[in-house]
Amino acid sequence: MTGSAGSSEERTSGRLLGTIVVGYDGSPPSQRALELAAELAHSSRDLLVVNVVSLKFGLPDPFWLNEQAPLLDEAASLLAAGGREGARTLAAVGEDQAEGLVHAAKDAGADLLVVGTHGLGTLRRVALGSVAQNVLNYAPCSVLVVR
Repeated sequence: MTGSAGSSEERTSGRLLGTIVVGYDGSPPSQRALELAAELAHSSRDLLVVNVVSLKFGLPDPFWLNEQAPLLDEAASLLAAGGREGARTLAAVGEDQAEGLVHAAKDAGADLLVVGTHGLGTLRRVALGSVAQNVLNYAPCSVLVVR
């Protein structure tokens, strides 16, 4: 059976990635995730860098809203320095970072969602939660977690 360039047959066989979404917050793990996503994006048609501001008491944190544009500009500069031009960026707001990333991946029709992790121990992860763990649980596509 022959498929078109974006068919699920080609995407699942690993020959072509359509859209890669990567979460970026400026932290070292998100920088490593961005670097790896950029490498993978050479076989992809589309790279989308997402920064999510969480809601507090139903409203986005004003400090982080002001930081979104500079963080996304930083990500675009890092990509350009590495030879990857044309990546799209998205400033998103969600109940938490995981929810925002999952919705962005769903809306973009992502084939892969890349996130960084701090690698918290079990006790800290239970107490604080884990963006990467929640993304793994709810993502509509494959997930790559980068340490």
